[in-house]
Amino acid sequence: CPYPVSAGSLPDHMARSKRFPAQIAEAAMLEYTAQALNPLFTLYAKSSLREELHRAGNTAALDLLAHRLDTEPWSVYEVRRVLTPGRSDHCKLWHGLRCALCLKLAENAAVLPSEWARCKDCQTIRGHRCQRRDPLCSDSERKGTIWRSVRRVGTLTRRQACGSLERFASRPGRELEHTASGVPGYAFGFDRLVTVQRGGSFPAVERQFVAAPAAVPSKARGGFETAWRSAAGLAAAAAAAGERSAEGLLTGV
Repeated sequence: CPYPVSAGSLPDHMARSKRFPAQIAEAAMLEYTAQALNPLFTLYAKSSLREELHRAGNTAALDLLAHRLDTEPWSVYEVRRVLTPGRSDHCKLWHGLRCALCLKLAENAAVLPSEWARCKDCQTIRGHRCQRRDPLCSDSERKGTIWRSVRRVGTLTRRQACGSLERFASRPGRELEHTASGVPGYAFGFDRLVTVQRGGSFPAVERQFVAAPAAVPSKARGGFETAWRSAAGLAAAAAAAGERSAEGLLTGV
């Protein structure tokens, strides 16, 4: 891997990055865009590549990144996520594929296999998906599958994209969130507007608008809209009441 993450290899990696500032700036650009859509998407577990380059004194790479962020096209993104509940212990115990021994025991007991608890070996068998028809199969305290939709609105300059987001956030009840740069002297911060906050249990939904380089196409997992409506229900409908369409960001209407 050209981007080792272990603490022992980081100094060597930073030394190599000084020999290839353009290539490392490309990696930092990808990381910045990913982090704009999801703050957790940093190259390193406890810091970003930008911060490591700053610690290493690699101003050449940082200057290249700053130039690209100021000159390349930007956009405003609508990012929505659906977080489903995870499987409960009850579901893992009773629902799923069974080994030959458990099937034989169920047959001898004249019960359906689904009515015979799975042994520890059975619980390691993969490939079966419970339909979650039983409410006991879902655990609202466990995070399950994450569905995401990204919608890109327009192609703008950085100033225009950030200005559109600021205007969108200027309505009563909204607040623009700014994440500081983390690298002194460089405009590497992020602006986002969260219009639907994630709840503390699952299923949960969240919706936010962010300004970022126009490198990510609009995309969504198949069936996302159905999953969104199912998870959001009346709560999402109430939160979305009065929301402008994303296209309104560009027109100011």
